[in-house]
Amino acid sequence: MKKKSLILIALLVTLAVVGGVIWYLLNTTTDPDLDDTITVLTNTVEEISSVHVVNDKDDYFVEANDSDIGYYCEKIDGLPQMKSSYISLLDAVAGIQATSEYPHSDVKRYGIDVPMATAEVTLKDGNSYTVTIGSKAPSENYIYFTVSDAPDTVYTARMSKFLPLLSDAYGLVNKLLAPKTESPRAGNDETDTADWLEYTTRDGTRFRLEQLSPAYVDGAGNSYRYHQTAPVDGYVQASKAMETFSRVMQFCASSVKIYHPTEEQIAECGLLQPETELVLAYGEDVAVIHLSRAPNGDYYAIKEGVDVIWNIADYLVTWLDVQPRTMISGYLLAPPMSNVAGLEIDAYGDHFQFEIADGIGYSQNTELNGSDFKRFYELACSVNSYNESSDAAGATVAVIRFKMKDGSVRTAELSEIGNRVLKISVDGQDMGLSIREAFAETLHDAAKAIIEKQSFSTNW
Repeated sequence: MKKKSLILIALLVTLAVVGGVIWYLLNTTTDPDLDDTITVLTNTVEEISSVHVVNDKDDYFVEANDSDIGYYCEKIDGLPQMKSSYISLLDAVAGIQATSEYPHSDVKRYGIDVPMATAEVTLKDGNSYTVTIGSKAPSENYIYFTVSDAPDTVYTARMSKFLPLLSDAYGLVNKLLAPKTESPRAGNDETDTADWLEYTTRDGTRFRLEQLSPAYVDGAGNSYRYHQTAPVDGYVQASKAMETFSRVMQFCASSVKIYHPTEEQIAECGLLQPETELVLAYGEDVAVIHLSRAPNGDYYAIKEGVDVIWNIADYLVTWLDVQPRTMISGYLLAPPMSNVAGLEIDAYGDHFQFEIADGIGYSQNTELNGSDFKRFYELACSVNSYNESSDAAGATVAVIRFKMKDGSVRTAELSEIGNRVLKISVDGQDMGLSIREAFAETLHDAAKAIIEKQSFSTNW
């Protein structure tokens, strides 16, 4: 009898525990069921007439109207705006799909009573509803929400769906400070890189970079899309330019700091004496941006013509530390053969002189083999190096002179610095680069061989 009583007690305890677990699962917030999709709203963005957003940052209205981008927000009237940002906001309250639902719930458990945001939506047919955003679900990527049609049913959806509702009205502002173009076909703002840019680096050096169309092809066959004209003249390969300047050519602020700033606020941000003036041009559209670093270490900017102080992320301004030679190709701007009338080479006591006409090379009025001379010319143009050197130059080993059709002369000079390494100078300017002496030896031997119509190697 005693044994049966113990078994009965154990069964009752087990039932109580199971019942408690079931009650807990039914009444406690849980992770959403990711395998199911529940249709909450089926309306489209095009059906929305207006949205009234209230969150802990702001309280503002968005309307669909006949403006240039099709939408309007009075609070940011006068600021550049992006259609894509409006679409994202309206998309947050249209066509909502939930991953799970909790009908007849105590909404306080899900933060609905103290919402992170509400969005009152009015449709073009006159109907309206309100989306209320509660707290985050146990899974950080999900959030709880309700719709006014069923106020006691709590749903979950991905956090990303409602992120636009958690921002202020400035989230609709176009933060692109660079010149831009728009693509009506895409229904979105698209940016193009600047045609040219100019600014002062942190150490006070003026820097200018221009895009080339078509690209410049030098005498060694290298293609360059950019031309640096200051502080050092040189051509820049596209990959190197974009690696350094992609963020400045499409310069974008992080957020709006102050709309309609006062003189005092401008001064507090260090913009009365900016660190640099950045000029970006695309076609006839030129943007002038004043950038400064405030005493607190933060970066701020003002774009001429826009009455805003912008917050700028520090990782967007690494180009302020670009050094004069950072961008220049190791190739020394040797001109294409089509621009050259003559080529002279002095090396190891020998002098070689070539005339060029219509892509054909001549030596003492004797026509040289066309394909051989092209190979030889490319070799002469291949004075290239990424090996930096601050050593003083000694005796000159070789000189290469490109006599241009316009009468100018471009000269590359190679001088000893020891250990069979030569210092490179161009037009009398020390390039701070070095090259193996094997290049000068190969060039000398090739010049001699092509005149004697013998075979030669361009490998050094």
